[in-house]
Amino acid sequence: MDTYLEEGVEPSRVQRWVQAASILHSDGDAMDIALVAGRMAGVRGRAVDRVNRGRLGPKDLFGWQANASADRLTRPLVRQGGRLVECDWDTAMERIVARSRELLEERGPGSIGFYTTGQLFLEEYYTLAVLARAGIGTNHLDGNTRLCTSTAAEALKESFGCGGQPGSYDDIDHADVIALFGHNTRPAFCASTPAPRRWPAGRPCTWLRASVRTSPCSTRSSTRSSAPTASTTTTSRRTRSASTNSPPGYGTAPPSGRPGSATCRPP
Repeated sequence: MDTYLEEGVEPSRVQRWVQAASILHSDGDAMDIALVAGRMAGVRGRAVDRVNRGRLGPKDLFGWQANASADRLTRPLVRQGGRLVECDWDTAMERIVARSRELLEERGPGSIGFYTTGQLFLEEYYTLAVLARAGIGTNHLDGNTRLCTSTAAEALKESFGCGGQPGSYDDIDHADVIALFGHNTRPAFCASTPAPRRWPAGRPCTWLRASVRTSPCSTRSSTRSSAPTASTTTTSRRTRSASTNSPPGYGTAPPSGRPGSATCRPP
């Protein structure tokens, strides 16, 4: 079980553990938040959760520290004479209401749009939708979730009939083959010219394939036609892995002479 507490805070000093879930990525890992003197002092994974089994990623372990950042606003800001100045909450809300009424009267519901974050709970998204569509009556409702995760959700629905993650981390231990697509995107992505690089996720792979400048369909087709068979590949673990986003070097190189088999050497 992963745990991270502020420096100098021992587990015995934690006054309360509050059950929560991660909103910083799509897995929604279960965690407990440590409270000391009424403020967040750390987190720990929840071992009973069926998704993360007590494990936490870097965002979960350290993302909460931003809550106490000096850059965070503690009071609303309103613009006066071209400058943002602090005000109380009543003043800020009154301005929002007054300006919204002006727009509705002058230009109608279509003059107001909602753009939501991708880090809310289902109940909060529902409330925003009710306010936008049933309350104000606007059709201009969009969110980060459409731009950020819609492609993954559609792919999951087409493949598994469910827009959410159909399995848990435990399934990895029981899988015969694991295929990784785009697993090194974070260090390799650079505007319109991604550069394949050697990446730790590729080290245990039995067979790796370098990224090529081609369509996803041809890449997958060449992978399907040239992938090693179960009888000819082994790894140090019982689960075999195949990657389509790393250059050969960690494992067996793919056969040459097939579509999309060009090798991209790492810099």
